[in-house]
Amino acid sequence: MINLDECYKLVMELVDEAGKLVAARNSQRKTVHIKSHPTDFVTETDQQVEKLLMNGIREKFPDHQFIGEEETSEGKKLFLLMPRLGLLTRLMER
Repeated sequence: MINLDECYKLVMELVDEAGKLVAARNSQRKTVHIKSHPTDFVTETDQQVEKLLMNGIREKFPDHQFIGEEETSEGKKLFLLMPRLGLLTRLMER
């Protein structure tokens, strides 16, 4: 059985680390990659944050599955990684 308190603690630590990454890059110029449509895009920071979260979770829970904005994996248990709300608005304002 999965220990939800352990999962929560890890996720909160990773989110804190991801927040520091985003804050450090917040004032920097963004590299934006257009995917299927001009409003469907991803920044390098988006990709780095998702990778940080997935790698951190995978290290502690190697059999867990991910559904992320940019990548998915296979496994028995599921972590759903959602993009930060308001990113489109923030990028469009710059």
